[in-house]
Amino acid sequence: MGAIHLVLAKQRGAEKVIVSERMPNRVALFRDRADRVIDTATEDLAKEVMDETEGKGVDVILPATPEIRVDDEMLKLLAPNGRLCVFSGPRKGEYEAPINVRSMHYRELTMVGAYGCSSYHNRKAVELIRSGKVDLSWIVTHRCDLREVQGAIEHTARRLGMKSVIVF
Repeated sequence: MGAIHLVLAKQRGAEKVIVSERMPNRVALFRDRADRVIDTATEDLAKEVMDETEGKGVDVILPATPEIRVDDEMLKLLAPNGRLCVFSGPRKGEYEAPINVRSMHYRELTMVGAYGCSSYHNRKAVELIRSGKVDLSWIVTHRCDLREVQGAIEHTARRLGMKSVIVF
């Protein structure tokens, strides 16, 4: 989902797209597409975001994995008037973190949740893909036929790439 957010942000005219990732194979895929990739396995996310934005912070954060904790440390990465969309489903029990509401108030931050999609959203996604305005081909990193389905499952389970597709 993070890869799709990257593509859509670029397509919608984002001035700069910064991606954080810790898996080496995904870091490599994003490097060709994002304006900056922060490898969180080797780099400090907060320091790199602030360096990249000259201390201002980012305008939008879209966490696309439940492995990322949404907390006050994440809100500190936002610029004044920044927006955080809690897109990925938080893990139960990991999100009872205190948030500095005073900081949210004075920095005029916005935090919203996004859950699910509708048939309208699905239609719009298919229309966008069919239009040729976005290239999502790089997200499919493994293709196989039905006889090799176990390999596709392994590819995905071991997170060796992005998405696997079974070709019929």
